[in-house]
Amino acid sequence: MVTPIVAAKKSAAKKAKRITTMERLERQFISQSQQLSALCNTLQDQIEAVEAVEREFRRDIANIGAYLDGAPPPSKRAKPPPRAVASPDDDDNDDDGDKYGSARAARTKVYFTDDQEEAIRVGMQLFKDSATKWADIKNHGPKLFAGKTSVHIKDKARNMNKLS
Repeated sequence: MVTPIVAAKKSAAKKAKRITTMERLERQFISQSQQLSALCNTLQDQIEAVEAVEREFRRDIANIGAYLDGAPPPSKRAKPPPRAVASPDDDDNDDDGDKYGSARAARTKVYFTDDQEEAIRVGMQLFKDSATKWADIKNHGPKLFAGKTSVHIKDKARNMNKLS
């Protein structure tokens, strides 16, 4: 016969065993739910990446279809018409060694005058704390700096500082 004290001890041991089992199962559940959440996030990221690739693919297919129909691709500028190539029997070439013509006209270099250089030096002192000092220097002498941009003035000031 089982005494009530022994029965109580066995009951308490079973209860403790059930609690530890429940705690272990709860920890496993939490761990598995965290892993599942991480997998869901990874899966969502992969789905978004696949959707982005699919959008790009559809756009490329549309561009190819338009290109095959004769339209230039939207991401590229239309090519300029081909230049006429001088044939060897043309006698009207300029003897400059360039049989295909010039790609662009040569720019004429316009130098700064002494007055402009002096105005830049004075302007650098006047507007040294200004955030827009190059534009301020240009606007301080609009007739003097006609044909020059604030970038031209900035570059000239930098070159003047290198030389001094």
